[in-house]
Amino acid sequence: MSEEKTVLVDVETWAGNAPDLVKIGHQADIGAVAEALVYYDKVLLNIDHRKHMHAVLDWFHQTVGTDVFVKLLLSGEVKLYHYAFSSPPIYDPRMDTYVLINVQEEGDPRSLYMTRVLGSVDKYFNTRRTRHKFLDAVESSLVIAKADEFGAAIENARAMTSEGDNMQSLIDSLFSALLEAGVSNIPVNVKVTKNRLSDEKTRFNFDTDLDALGKSMGEEYNFGRHTPLAIMSVANRFLWSAAKASSDISVSEPMYGFISDRLDNAIAKCQSGAGNLRELSQSIDFPNVRWEVQRGNLSAHDILNLRDSSYDFRRWFHSTTEYGRDIVASYNHDVINKYNLSPMSKKLIKIVTRIVPSVAGGLAGGVIGGLGGGVASIFADELVGRIIDGWTPKLFGAKLRSAVD
Repeated sequence: MSEEKTVLVDVETWAGNAPDLVKIGHQADIGAVAEALVYYDKVLLNIDHRKHMHAVLDWFHQTVGTDVFVKLLLSGEVKLYHYAFSSPPIYDPRMDTYVLINVQEEGDPRSLYMTRVLGSVDKYFNTRRTRHKFLDAVESSLVIAKADEFGAAIENARAMTSEGDNMQSLIDSLFSALLEAGVSNIPVNVKVTKNRLSDEKTRFNFDTDLDALGKSMGEEYNFGRHTPLAIMSVANRFLWSAAKASSDISVSEPMYGFISDRLDNAIAKCQSGAGNLRELSQSIDFPNVRWEVQRGNLSAHDILNLRDSSYDFRRWFHSTTEYGRDIVASYNHDVINKYNLSPMSKKLIKIVTRIVPSVAGGLAGGVIGGLGGGVASIFADELVGRIIDGWTPKLFGAKLRSAVD
């Protein structure tokens, strides 16, 4: 029997994650939450803002009641993951430069979460008893991430900015996601040039004014010159969180593409150092649960029924057997018929699984030690170390792509 699997889900929507939902006025990616409940036994929901928490509560409240969400929290099937710090690109007008830093919250992070993120929940829990039960469930399920655990992640993002080798691919992914989301006035083929001013500073020039474009898009996208750096920073800390929790990752484009590249780089380091890492890919048509939820065709009630009946699907999703594919083919047919879903809503799920068949004694130390020094390299080293130790992450998103396509 396969062990229970966990996925870390990014709920926030902005230019760097699910801009297609920002375009239609959705502040949270509820479809990603729904898909995680179908595909995974345990779900870590990254919820750092009140509007995202209330969007999740609204979704449950509409059909099944928020008491069901409370039960998921109390059972440990769902946990809340909170970054008790921010990693914003800080603008220095004197130098016309953005700087990446981690800013830790002041005060007790658990108390701050209960007040800042939860706020008033009276509309969802209309008695004192049910409100206290919810607050107790949040308290027991809350996972706190602090700034001092993520120094290497931000240093790595800063080093990547200085090197600047991946900025063009990041811009390509970003603008491709905005175009596909139907955002107005998005240019095609934005070009990036870089000027390395020093070991620690690189100036990037874009042939499009990103700040002016952000103003025309609207503040809900949180878009500007800072956006590429913000994606690097947020993606790195998300990736490190998943590595620490040995979980899979659920994000949307354009962040999906950046995290995929980071994992591919880690795999390349393993392969060049040891040659014992293999990468497998599986794909299968499955109803686009995220899309159906966002359109209102699948409710929380439907998703929970799917979750209860999708044991075999989750076993396949976390295996690599041909027998599993047969199970899913039959299961998909039943799901489409039962919920009257459009065949056009189907999407191709690509599963990229990193597997370490065997590691000889002393090999990990040799590989890690050979990747280069400095604080920034610690992050890359740790990712490689986690993979060698058995972390086999799947990267799952709204639009899926992979180097093995």
